Amino acid sequence: MQDLQRTPKRDAVELSGRLLDTADYVASKFQEAYVAGFAAKIPGRQLAAIAVIRNEATANARALVLGPDPEGDLVDLYVWSRVALRSCENRSACIDEFKDFDCARTHGAVAEHVRELAVAYLSPDRLARIDMAVEAFFGTHPNLLMAGLFRLDDLADQTGTRVEVFKAGGDDMFSSLNDTARQLQQTRLLGQQVLWLVSRTSTLVGWEAQTAIAITMDSERVTSVDRSLSQIGPGLDSHAKALDALARSVASQQRGLEEVSKSLLELGERINGLAMRVPEPVSVREVVRESILLAGVVLLALVGVAAACAWFVLRHRR
Repeated sequence: MQDLQRTPKRDAVELSGRLLDTADYVASKFQEAYVAGFAAKIPGRQLAAIAVIRNEATANARALVLGPDPEGDLVDLYVWSRVALRSCENRSACIDEFKDFDCARTHGAVAEHVRELAVAYLSPDRLARIDMAVEAFFGTHPNLLMAGLFRLDDLADQTGTRVEVFKAGGDDMFSSLNDTARQLQQTRLLGQQVLWLVSRTSTLVGWEAQTAIAITMDSERVTSVDRSLSQIGPGLDSHAKALDALARSVASQQRGLEEVSKSLLELGERINGLAMRVPEPVSVREVVRESILLAGVVLLALVGVAAACAWFVLRHRR
């Protein structure tokens, strides 16, 4: 607090640098909340919600501090920090995904940090008028859930208060400079802001990609696909076991077929050997014919013997 009070209150470049540091402070506090939620292994839906809040708060703070008038940017940042804190408290009270979100360590810490900076650079009377306008806005919007990119002009429009009452009594912070010095200060201010923004753009882009992935992975369609895949896994495992059993059965059948094949080969060899021992077709016919003739001669002889025996028996009886 003492360091802020020693800061020259009309140095625009110095105030702009402090505003940029405040934007970094906003990003760090909300990143802490995201890391704490990740370490606590909270549900994916709540973690995605924290990521969305982190990205929105960081983007809003950066947009507010990158204006051409640092003192006006400080007023806008102060108004936004107060409105964002009240919105966070309302979300935690009525939305399940945000019920465990620590508003005091994020939006609350940011609002306190911005107030210290505002006390150092704004007059007490001006700060009191802004506080009254903020409270009047809360009176007409008690259930506000999102602050968005809320500026001083938005506050004046919502409360019906003239913007002039929020402005400083004198001219802006460049009023005491001549044209050359004014251009030089504006150039320094712009260069400082550009370098700061370029160095932090990659981080914000990475956060946006991370948030998009988290939201996608937690969507109902992806979750249902994941459940389907988890059910397919055991089915594939059982099919794999059945195929393994079939492979073993086929292997045993293959061994049986090999044995049958060997038996058929042996039978073929035996048939070939028998065929080699059988005579030619002409010799077989001759053997058959000779056998028939021999059988006829033997039969004729038997008939002659039987006739002789019959004649002998008849003659003996006579």
